[in-house]
Amino acid sequence: MGRKIISWLIANMTIALLIPSCNKEPTFPKEPQILYVTVNKTILNTGDDTDTLKIIFEFTDGDGDIGRPENDTVPDVFITDNRTGFTYKYRLPLVDQLRAQRGIKATAIIDIIGIISCRPFRDTDTTTFSVQIKDRAGNLSNTEQTPEIILNCN
Repeated sequence: MGRKIISWLIANMTIALLIPSCNKEPTFPKEPQILYVTVNKTILNTGDDTDTLKIIFEFTDGDGDIGRPENDTVPDVFITDNRTGFTYKYRLPLVDQLRAQRGIKATAIIDIIGIISCRPFRDTDTTTFSVQIKDRAGNLSNTEQTPEIILNCN
């Protein structure tokens, strides 16, 4: 429980929404779809609270029901450490329904600061993360995986 609270407090998230401005109906499915996932670095110093891993992913949603109001605590982004199976949970900001009713295509950037650790008795470790999102209707996206990340254990 403490680890979850710490991940909520330490991790910062920003999202850049690229909402189509044309009048053409998008061809996005109503379920969210993750198009790709990448990271800002493939080597991370664990134990250095200033070394930030950014997980960046692009997604679409045909009916635009993505994100939650600020006072809602239900998570809708799930990032799983594939070494341990531990899932970090985050929230996307609410997308304006009037602007998104024809669908959205957006890029999310999740900053993970100081919560990734190495397995015991290792000088280095490696991991990948799986990313999945859920819209307000409860539809889960596909799951995409980051490139391999080398962890320098401090």
